Amino acid sequence: MLRVSQVLGYLGEACFRRGSLDEAISLTSLAVEAAEDGGRVWDFPILHTLASYPRSARAEWKAAEAHVSAAAQIAQFFEEGVITAYSVAAGYLLASARGDVCRFDARTRTVR
Repeated sequence: MLRVSQVLGYLGEACFRRGSLDEAISLTSLAVEAAEDGGRVWDFPILHTLASYPRSARAEWKAAEAHVSAAAQIAQFFEEGVITAYSVAAGYLLASARGDVCRFDARTRTVR
């Protein structure tokens, strides 16, 4: 199960980019679950980010916000630029889907 969570997450992202939102939600949910089961905390920010994408696209605000929040909270414990970038991307995509992109603050990952 070493990289199962990552594979599922990136497959989910591919489905999202293809417009297959049901598949994207299923795969990214499985990815987060696999990471939790395997104790792969370093995968959480990226996987929660990927899980937020299709939910933002569907205007499932509460679910998207939960994933964006999880990505941001966990990312603060890592000094990894890629992890931070993913968590910022999650907040940006959510703000964009809501039409609030001009008010998005990348430092705090929130809409002002």
